[in-house]
Formats: sequence, structure tokens, C-alpha cells
Amino acid sequence: MRIADILRAKGSAVATVTATTTVTGLLAELAVHNIGAMVVIGPDADGQECVIGIVSERDVVRHLQTTGPDLMRRPVADIMSEV
Repeated sequence: MRIADILRAKGSAVATVTATTTVTGLLAELAVHNIGAMVVIGPDADGQECVIGIVSERDVVRHLQTTGPDLMRRPVADIMSEV
């Protein structure tokens, strides 16, 4: 199977969250879409929506280790990898 075949079957939709989405909200969206990571979108310098990072289940697990359960109420911006 070629990548083009996978993308044709998958479609062009990309699951996203905003930087202000809580980690709890992120986990809910990951479950809904049955995926392990999401693109984080936010405004650029001109106020236009753009990709500002990515956040994964792994980010959540690693930060839970150091932050504890309070992490669940914090925004995705606190744990995402910026682009």
C-alpha cells in the first residue's frame, strides 16, 4: 500500500485542538477520533489561524508523572511541542 492510497482512504480532514483546550478535553478528542496525537492550532502574528504545535498521549503521560492530576485542568499549551 502506498501513502497516496492511505491518504485517499483517510481523507484530508485533520483533527485539531486549540492551545487553550484543557488536557481533559484533549484526551476526550483523542478518544473520539481514536488517535494518539493532535495538531494544535492558534493565531499567528496577524491573527490568522495556523499550526502552532502538536500534542500526544505521550506528552500527557510524561507530564502527569511530574505534575500529577492537576495537569488535567491545564491547557494543552503547557505540554505541547511547538513548531
